[in-house]
Amino acid sequence: PIDYEKVKHTTSHFAAIFSDNDPFVALDGNRLLFQEKLSATVVVEHAKGHLNGEANVTELPSARDALLTLAGEGE
Repeated sequence: PIDYEKVKHTTSHFAAIFSDNDPFVALDGNRLLFQEKLSATVVVEHAKGHLNGEANVTELPSARDALLTLAGEGE
């Protein structure tokens, strides 16, 4: 399990990226959990599976965009 209190001490800005059809990570429960526990910005990718090479996800522009936004350089 994730120790959210410990994680919160690493930074004050978080982003969580999920796929709406991930067979291993439930979207709804985890989206709410990351929003409530970390005040994370949540990005939902459409039909990307488990967001790894096996699901043929080799690039994830939303991750770059989220990092730039968190760094104050995005939109």
